[in-house]
Amino acid sequence: MNSPKRLPNRQQVENQFDRAASSYDRVAGLQRRMGETLLERLRALNIKPESPIIDLGCGTGELLRQLHDDGFSKLTGLDLSSQMIAIAKKKSSAANFVRADIESIPCRDASFDVVVSNAAVQWCDPDLAATEIHRVVKPGGRLLLNSFIAGTLGQWHQAFEANGFESRVHLLADSERVTSAFADAGFELIEVQQFRETSTFDSIKSMFASIKQLGATNAMESRSRPMSRREYESLKQHFQVQLDAGKPLGLDFLWVQIEAKSPTAPRQNSDAKQR
Repeated sequence: MNSPKRLPNRQQVENQFDRAASSYDRVAGLQRRMGETLLERLRALNIKPESPIIDLGCGTGELLRQLHDDGFSKLTGLDLSSQMIAIAKKKSSAANFVRADIESIPCRDASFDVVVSNAAVQWCDPDLAATEIHRVVKPGGRLLLNSFIAGTLGQWHQAFEANGFESRVHLLADSERVTSAFADAGFELIEVQQFRETSTFDSIKSMFASIKQLGATNAMESRSRPMSRREYESLKQHFQVQLDAGKPLGLDFLWVQIEAKSPTAPRQNSDAKQR
């Protein structure tokens, strides 16, 4: 199984998405479409409107807004970025919000009937995230999750490697690694699917801007500096060769979608977080 050797620096992840918050909704079309597939699954489950639901990595609150429009009344949004939460509050004022880390959710055991998470767990240690998510789901509760996986932005990684540079984009775990983390945490996997989509760009500038505005830069613990001017110019030249050859500029996005259930049997671990 493939797992990143270096884990994301939590402060750098927070800083990235604080910076990206104001532009995120303009460039996150793929994430919105991914979130809509989770909503479709949730609607098919006939969850009661009063069921407590938490959106982990809620970002700017788009998923929460749609859940509220669907009639759900007990909504909680969690995100590491205070700037993302500030925008989310404007979209869904009826929800409760908490700025916190998915790896350490400040909620009691068995708090939620449903946990949704769209394009957020890739920024976490899969085992820590899965354990915490399992802890806060009620017995018999559901998990609906999308997470980007290895292969995402592969063209970007290849460009850095071809020029002898360290990649400036977050390294991701593969689908097996993510899925096994949730199975090991105690979830019963109902369905696991993998998806792939390629975004195309008409200029190098728009491609670079999209990566930056999505917050998809490298937040690994070993990162010591931002991209240098030399790296930037080398990458521009690398992609210019593609354009000159008449090849489109594209970036691949791969993700795993997991629907899972928390077993109804009593939990053996009584060490609840009382926060």
